[in-house]
Amino acid sequence: MSQEQLDELFKKCPAGNLPDGEGIGAAIVCPGTLCSRFVAWLVRWFLWQGKVFHAAEGWLINRISPFSCLGIKAKVRKDKSWLDGRECIVLDYSQTSFVARMIRDEIREIAPRLYLGKVYWGRKRLIDFMVSFQYGPAPKHWRRVWATLGLPLVIVIGYLSARLTRDRPVTYDHPVEHFKYGSTGGERTSGIPLSLWKALPELFAQYLPGPGLQSLGFVYEDGQDFPIGTSRRNVQGIERIFFNCAICHVGTVRDTPESKPRVIVGMPANTVDLQAFQRFLSACAVDENFNAARIMDLIAKENTEDRLNRALLRYVGIDLMRQRLLTLRHRAEPGRAGSARGVRDTGESDTLESDITPPHRFRPWAPTARAPGPR
Repeated sequence: MSQEQLDELFKKCPAGNLPDGEGIGAAIVCPGTLCSRFVAWLVRWFLWQGKVFHAAEGWLINRISPFSCLGIKAKVRKDKSWLDGRECIVLDYSQTSFVARMIRDEIREIAPRLYLGKVYWGRKRLIDFMVSFQYGPAPKHWRRVWATLGLPLVIVIGYLSARLTRDRPVTYDHPVEHFKYGSTGGERTSGIPLSLWKALPELFAQYLPGPGLQSLGFVYEDGQDFPIGTSRRNVQGIERIFFNCAICHVGTVRDTPESKPRVIVGMPANTVDLQAFQRFLSACAVDENFNAARIMDLIAKENTEDRLNRALLRYVGIDLMRQRLLTLRHRAEPGRAGSARGVRDTGESDTLESDITPPHRFRPWAPTARAPGPR
């Protein structure tokens, strides 16, 4: 039935007698659609199975949860319906339940021992439901056994579904801060796990020209743990970091040789050496210490990942990152189409030109000389 048909059925039926005993419930959500039966099944198994009426005393209690426990009490009386003003049986939770105090149910007997109900939140109509006394309720023993076995599985599936579909960047309100640290989406496919980003400079310091990534020209602001030009995003439950546009478009200047460098947004990056950073990652990847045991010991000490992420990194993530770094290094070898700029393609050696010459650095911008004459 559609919602209009259900309303007409409710309006033309009398209130009937106050029900007594245990009735089997069925939620009616999205009536007349394909998902109605599925939602009813879902509610029956995990939320609400029916109501137990005590007609002589004028109250009821619901069967709720996957274990079909008794809870959420309501008073039962006859009163005027909010739908059409005619008599109905009112199930009033306002004085008996803190959780459901805003709920009011109205039911009418549409067939012998079969009741159709309307649910109100305050004065707002929510859903319909049915309560049947036409046959006995099923035993609760096996339901509780299956619920005990299945509920943890449902929780795990729900948690993993929410986690593995997560895609939440770190955002900044100020446009300048967003330019310097805001995400452009590269973390989804190329992002480095944040814990690895922190661990690699410490574990493989011998491949850096000085302490930390500052030695490669990365610009750090006071109070910031990450350099300008890096952005963070939580993808599938893992915090990842990658470069954004500011890595090439933010530089520093000093007013005097003794002055503290000032950050200039929009100028070319005059210190960052991305090629040296790539060589650093390649050197880490071929080092025998780039393994799960060594890296995870440091990550565990820093306590920067939860248990699930530690397991993923230990058994999948670190090895996957090492293979990707080796693949990128392999693609930069000479004699390959699309190889990296700076390769000495002699066909006789696998040595990169950047390995034997000083690393390329971005040149600071300087004005070009103009020819004399009118502008």
